[in-house]
Amino acid sequence: MFDTFFLAVDFKVSWKQATVDPSLIGKAKELEVASILVRNGLYVFFPLVDAGVDLVVTNRASRHFIPVQVKYRASDPALGLTKQDIARFHDTETVVAFIIGTSPEQRTWFVPFRDWEAMSVDLNRADERVYVTISRNEAKLAQFAGDEGARMAFASLLK
Repeated sequence: MFDTFFLAVDFKVSWKQATVDPSLIGKAKELEVASILVRNGLYVFFPLVDAGVDLVVTNRASRHFIPVQVKYRASDPALGLTKQDIARFHDTETVVAFIIGTSPEQRTWFVPFRDWEAMSVDLNRADERVYVTISRNEAKLAQFAGDEGARMAFASLLK
């Protein structure tokens, strides 16, 4: 699925709709998450090699590191991960940054994997995805929303 934006083709004539490469959207969302984390006093690094996480977050002393996986969907009623993601994040301190929607209705959550796993429901879907339904978990997810959620998820680094 491609998101779209409007590109000025001729400033005097009109606007033309352009299609954006999904990998660029993914990178833009990673940068957006990084900016939220930096704004909240965290140090963010981008792995040079794709090792299965999008960002690595640390404290000022660089003594403790937490991997971050960014997941974006233009529209989705749930926060989903693949079973492959679940196996990779098991027994780690990974925080999953979920971004759902587009501006101005966009919502962001910073959910430690262990908390996501505790809320998730595996319906044994053919696509091997497991979800946390937003509407059913609104109260639990509230603590992980936005800037406050970032501070909550990374509290161990902000001491």
